[in-house]
Amino acid sequence: QTYCLWLSILTQKTATASETAPVYRLPNEIEWEWAAAGDREKENGALRTYPWGETGPNDKLANYDGNVGATTPVGRYPDGATPEGLQDMAGNVWEWCANTWADNDQARVVRGGSFSYSSVFLRCAYRGRFNPDFRNHFSGFRVVASQVSGL
Repeated sequence: QTYCLWLSILTQKTATASETAPVYRLPNEIEWEWAAAGDREKENGALRTYPWGETGPNDKLANYDGNVGATTPVGRYPDGATPEGLQDMAGNVWEWCANTWADNDQARVVRGGSFSYSSVFLRCAYRGRFNPDFRNHFSGFRVVASQVSGL
């Protein structure tokens, strides 16, 4: 969240008077799942099982289960992108969300699985959790840019 605040301040400082600078933040859990699973695109209103659709994971779609053994650059798995074009929503690193796991809980929600976890964790609906002070090499974050009026 500190990075998001820094990026927001930097963007606001460089915006012209006629521009509304975005505010950067972590996505909440619902936003993350909507981005990964789609907006109920199937006829029955169900969300996608995986960001790319219903096909089970393989090493052309995502970095998971130690198939590379480390993180990879964004976009290395173009076949695993969502139909909307979002890259790496499954595998590579767990992505922190703004939400806590439960009310009155310090643990934060993480989504998407990582390079060191099995394919079970790549499902769009899977929820994980880490304590905020937990440090590792298999989690990261994705920022959301929100337009805020009246600032």
